[in-house]
Amino acid sequence: MTTDTVALARLRRQIDEIDDQIHDLMMRRAQIVVEIGTAKGTGPMVRPGREAEILRRLVKRNRLLPATALVRIWREMIVAMTSLEGPVSVAVYLPDNDPGFWDLARDYYGATVPLARHRNPGAILRAVTEEPGLIGILPFPREGEAGPWWRHLATDEGESLPRIIARLPFLAGHGRDALVVARLPCEASGDDRTLVVLELAEVQSRTHLLALTKHAGLSARFITAEPGHGDGAERLHLFDMAGFLEPADAKLAKLVEDSQGQIRRAIPIGSYAVPIEDKPKRRAAQVEPAPAGS
Repeated sequence: MTTDTVALARLRRQIDEIDDQIHDLMMRRAQIVVEIGTAKGTGPMVRPGREAEILRRLVKRNRLLPATALVRIWREMIVAMTSLEGPVSVAVYLPDNDPGFWDLARDYYGATVPLARHRNPGAILRAVTEEPGLIGILPFPREGEAGPWWRHLATDEGESLPRIIARLPFLAGHGRDALVVARLPCEASGDDRTLVVLELAEVQSRTHLLALTKHAGLSARFITAEPGHGDGAERLHLFDMAGFLEPADAKLAKLVEDSQGQIRRAIPIGSYAVPIEDKPKRRAAQVEPAPAGS
């Protein structure tokens, strides 16, 4: 047996030992997840804010591994361990001949979670409303859409109404944009944005609405408006605002008050953790062999 063969066998034994250690730690992590589930009782299983914190921390300390692979590995583990507390299933928007959202859901929710196909967003909202444990994947709103799904969230039906809880993909630049809806409480991750619907009393320009949001101390981006009916007025406008905003947020109250009746309501329809930017890691420098005789 040559020296190189002996060295290779030794390195492979080290990999086997590390694999055993990783497996032991995964089983230990699973046991802790079970204990957490017992301690919190009936609390929500899926915690998108907490999951985002975990992934951000790991990507920040990552070396060598591609961020895409790291996030995929941890997402599989997170979802598998969440399933120890109870079943997780996902309803996915899947228009004809367009598997993009299916691939996005599978990438994020793993290989074992059941996925159900729906050809229109309304069916997903109905399913999520009727099944409290169901998660829905819907397309990110675009300007000019007919019958936008997001307008159905701009009501005061409380806990029975789905809310936006996440944005996909979490690793920016991979796949198309989607939003995750569920009957779960929204939670902050430390770097968040909130989707807010402004219900108008009369027609207002986007420029004017953006000026009002800025005056109220809000950093906002216009996304789209519900197409007008009858008089052609666009009464519902959707904005993406910086921060984790709840219905009683003082800045939203100020926005409505300062509008002097132009804005009837400012309705948060959910929040999402800001996705991570995928910054490729530099390859490790190759170690040059020492000169002969050194």
